[in-house]
Amino acid sequence: MPREVFALFMVSLFGGFGVIILFPFVRALADRIRARGATVGTEQLQAEQEALAQELAETRHDVAELQERLDFAERLLAKQQDPARIAPPPR
Repeated sequence: MPREVFALFMVSLFGGFGVIILFPFVRALADRIRARGATVGTEQLQAEQEALAQELAETRHDVAELQERLDFAERLLAKQQDPARIAPPPR
């Protein structure tokens, strides 16, 4: 058998065994990295969602307060009678 063929055979043999032996380790490492990234992303999204929910609750409270103020102002304007506007202009 020529030397080049033998060298190619040995490289293929050791490469194949290397892939077979290293594949579970590489897969476990990839699963570990994937799980850590998913947890960090999920926690970040959950924190952002909670912050947005809090901001929405505050905004709803502000809108309700503004509605009450507007209703109060409308009631004051409806009750108020301005005699200068109703009286005829002076001659």
